Amino acid sequence: MELAKRDLIINNINSEIAYKKNDLFNKVNELKIVAKENKFLEEVIQDYKRYYNYINEEKLQQYRALEMIYNYLDRINVDTDITDEILEQTKYDQQELLKEMNNIKQELDMLISN
Repeated sequence: MELAKRDLIINNINSEIAYKKNDLFNKVNELKIVAKENKFLEEVIQDYKRYYNYINEEKLQQYRALEMIYNYLDRINVDTDITDEILEQTKYDQQELLKEMNNIKQELDMLISN
């Protein structure tokens, strides 16, 4: 039961993070429109761009790190003589890594499209 509560809390937090990210991108787009009329807002837009570039680079680094781990697990599966239990665990770990990599890729796609 505690696990279900924890998962629910995690899902709620992830939903809130996604909402805040989307809200931030919407505000940036609105700000770009308003900045055309008010040159003082250009500095604020530059701050958003720096934040965007920072987040984008962080996501790329996360993706590369997960990709390295995935490839390492793949080499372990092929190159070593391991038990069936360990083989199943590494396959499961690879599936989880792929899910996380897909999540990061979606976030990168969202960053790029905005």
